[in-house]
Amino acid sequence: LIYMCTGADRGFSSLPSTSARLAAEVGLAVECHIVQTGDGYELLLHRLVGRRAKRRPVFLMHGLFEESTVWLAHRRSSLAYRLVEGGYDVWLGNTRGNAYSSGQWGLWGSRMHSWGNDELASEDIAASVQAVLEVAHAEGLQADKVIFIGQSQGASSAITACSLREGLGGRLACLVLLAPPLCLQASVNPTLRLA
Repeated sequence: LIYMCTGADRGFSSLPSTSARLAAEVGLAVECHIVQTGDGYELLLHRLVGRRAKRRPVFLMHGLFEESTVWLAHRRSSLAYRLVEGGYDVWLGNTRGNAYSSGQWGLWGSRMHSWGNDELASEDIAASVQAVLEVAHAEGLQADKVIFIGQSQGASSAITACSLREGLGGRLACLVLLAPPLCLQASVNPTLRLA
């Protein structure tokens, strides 16, 4: 299955909910959380609701030309579903420019060229992680840190975000990089230092 979605100059209410439909097929519900970035962009995060989460929040970030639906495409075999079954509080991220991002900043919106990869990484990732921590904390879950799993562009965005946003690495319990399109060399950042 290949999913390719693009944003448009419209609000969230008109969006079809493919993620919700796929989640329902495996007995999960989806909560939608709108997050505003520091530069004014609105993102829609999907939180999977199944059994009561007992473990730390896990944030999954998609790759290039994808959106949160990709984490549910294989139904019960999907990583997102398995994490929910394992008792994790599972969140699916969406970056600017996809179907679950806001109006004028979207891929076809009037300000579509007002951002690049650095903004996508530092603004979208930081705001999303902060939102997950705030909701988890409000609900009394283990909310000191988030497990971050990024695929392709989602993986490289996490590395870039940790480099550009001081303190972000301290809010990540674990950083899992699936097929990152980058090569890490000797880093001075302790969050990114490899053994």
